[in-house]
Amino acid sequence: MSRWRSDNLNEFMGYITCLGSAKVLVPATLLAGLYGIKKGEPYSLQILTSSLVAWGLLNFPLKYLFGRIRPDVVPALALEASPSFPSGHTLGIALVLPAVVFVLTGQRHRKVGALFTGVVILLVSMSRLYLSVHWPSDVIASLLAASVYWHFICPFDKPPASYRIDEVRELKKGSSV
Repeated sequence: MSRWRSDNLNEFMGYITCLGSAKVLVPATLLAGLYGIKKGEPYSLQILTSSLVAWGLLNFPLKYLFGRIRPDVVPALALEASPSFPSGHTLGIALVLPAVVFVLTGQRHRKVGALFTGVVILLVSMSRLYLSVHWPSDVIASLLAASVYWHFICPFDKPPASYRIDEVRELKKGSSV
């Protein structure tokens, strides 16, 4: 990827990679949570919280367990102090963004939300490689870990959190309080 480097692309990839950082994902999660509460679905906080917790529980322990050195094949365009494996930015965007987009869009724009999410996840993943701060296996492992997480949280027949939210709605309808 280093042969494609240019000042404009370097700057663009720098902005894209920030989308997978805690300084973007944590506030986005908090805002989505407030929106979910305002919408009358405080249970959407479960999916938001669980995705953030999963990110923290997977990212930092694995980084220090493996202690993998960052690539040095070409000069990196970003400074990173932590170990390379897994890609925390890729893992973060792949775990947290689907939850945020689901809470913000719900069922109404499910296909558009999924397309948007997929494109952003792909761009952040590519930015980590472009900036030469991760090995391809770091990014692939992060995407696989997020896929496994979403498979267990959200089987493919329903969107995230709809199980819990639908169950609560049914309980509310059935009670005569």
